[in-house]
Amino acid sequence: MNAILIDGEGAVIKECVIGDLVVNSFKKTQAIVRLKFKIEKSFEKDCVMEFVNECSVERCSFQFEDGFESTHNCLMKVKNGSMEIQKCEFFSSSDELKLNSSIVSVESGELKIFDSTFRDIHSTRSVLSFLEESNETIDEARILNIKSEGDVVNVGGKAKMVMKEMKVENVTVLLEGCVIEMEDAEQGVSVLNSSFGKCVNSEDHGRMMQINWCKDVRIEICVFDGEKEMERIYKENERREELCEWSGSLIDIENSNVEMKETTVMKSKNGGLWVSGGSVKIENSKFEDNDSSIEGYPSARRNVICTGNGELNVVCVKGGDGLKDYSSLWILD
Repeated sequence: MNAILIDGEGAVIKECVIGDLVVNSFKKTQAIVRLKFKIEKSFEKDCVMEFVNECSVERCSFQFEDGFESTHNCLMKVKNGSMEIQKCEFFSSSDELKLNSSIVSVESGELKIFDSTFRDIHSTRSVLSFLEESNETIDEARILNIKSEGDVVNVGGKAKMVMKEMKVENVTVLLEGCVIEMEDAEQGVSVLNSSFGKCVNSEDHGRMMQINWCKDVRIEICVFDGEKEMERIYKENERREELCEWSGSLIDIENSNVEMKETTVMKSKNGGLWVSGGSVKIENSKFEDNDSSIEGYPSARRNVICTGNGELNVVCVKGGDGLKDYSSLWILD
């Protein structure tokens, strides 16, 4: 048996052994799940655990141990049901282990993640994937010390998503992708009162957030801190042409409708915000210390670029980090 189907109103996972998946020490709402060895994908299932109807996982610790390997697309999948993950922890016990499955994927239904941590994981897929007709809430989640070969969080299709009180820190995207990607999201995505810091990737654009062809995105009371970026110190004669042009940003918005309120974008040498097409409103927000590090131009900043017929509506934005107060807003159109 290669997968488990958890079905029923208020279902609680009980002690069991599933192939090489060992589940130990289960109580009603507390468990340690040790994932070891290889779990082969069956013909019928593309996940290790599938949840339908109304289910919950609370106060559980999911440990990926040496030797674990899965050919499944994801570890936990919600399909046509309602799922709650509360006070859980997902982590790898080995620096060498590479996870080839998403941890949580929602195909359809409703998912709530509350007060849970995803940490110390190297993944070849999105850690969290939300697609199709689904409704998700992520509240007080922590995403820490992640290496990913794709987007860490992926939102698309008809998924409706609220992310709030999140802490994202020390994330490295090794190949194409970013920390949070929203693509073709039709139902609305909100990111509220969250912080993003010390995140890098191999692409120029959207190291922390990439928003493509989305109808309704709201970013409010958030901090995007680019402090971990690699140093880029340019000589005046060599790279002066890049004073008013750059190719990277912490946030990349393309052909989308986005509203940004009371948000800070800071310490990004490679650019704060890139807007290409669509409509973006920035209100009561701040761009700070996005220093281009071009010799001879100490007050130059890389805050916002708006291009590709994009519409930018700016209401009360501060950029007072130049040589004089409020002297360096640096929004290019």
